[in-house]
Amino acid sequence: MSQGGPEDAEEAMHWANMALENRSAWQGDTFTSRVNSLYKLKAVAGMRKWQWLEEEYRKSPSQEMLDDKKEARNMAKNLAREWLEYAKVAGKDTDTPLALCLEMGTPDFCTAD
Repeated sequence: MSQGGPEDAEEAMHWANMALENRSAWQGDTFTSRVNSLYKLKAVAGMRKWQWLEEEYRKSPSQEMLDDKKEARNMAKNLAREWLEYAKVAGKDTDTPLALCLEMGTPDFCTAD
């Protein structure tokens, strides 16, 4: 789902959010690994949605498409930072979420505590 168009990305993020709401069922390393993977899924799906909208805007620019792609970029940036913050706290690798955040955000946004 996370590799399709914006509808697929929205659905992937929805199901990731549902799983995160029920994360208390997991414990220990399973909890950490699954929660990290869910944040990653959300961030990657958000980025793909933004990239898809960027491409669609290039093909057929409109004010509505411009607004949609700006909103998607902001959401993707926030999802990447959310993943980065979790990875830091959980002791997981932070290189990939940081790179993803920097692709859409500024160093100050991505590294602010």
